[in-house]
Amino acid sequence: MSQVSKRKLLPDIEKRLFENFWEMFADIKSAKEIKAFFEDFLSATEKVMLAKRMTIAILFSQGYDHRSISSILKVSTTTVNNAAKYLQAKTPGYQLLVKKYLQKESTKEFLEDLAKTFYRFSSPGKVFMEEDAIRAKLRHRKKVF
Repeated sequence: MSQVSKRKLLPDIEKRLFENFWEMFADIKSAKEIKAFFEDFLSATEKVMLAKRMTIAILFSQGYDHRSISSILKVSTTTVNNAAKYLQAKTPGYQLLVKKYLQKESTKEFLEDLAKTFYRFSSPGKVFMEEDAIRAKLRHRKKVF
């Protein structure tokens, strides 16, 4: 687990440190560049954690309930609850990314594929479910917050 030194930075230096950090991200212009950066900057565990946290936000925005998200992403309900706190507080960071992400066609396809996979494998004794059955079950499982 990451740790932060107990020795505090001077407020001015800390402020400038973060300003430079945020500007660095603002200067990254492509998915290829950001991927290269995160591959070097984050551990494998951190990358999975961040990707799952963002997907939790997206699934919430689509009306999925806590248990479904927990099952789909293989995370604890505590993890889902912690992410939900930020979303329910309407924090601008999550809201901005979710809004941008949901506008992409690839996101819509990803969410459909995720739902199909989840419901096909969560139906005991069934190897394959018809498309209409998946859609009906999907609507049944969603809760709107």
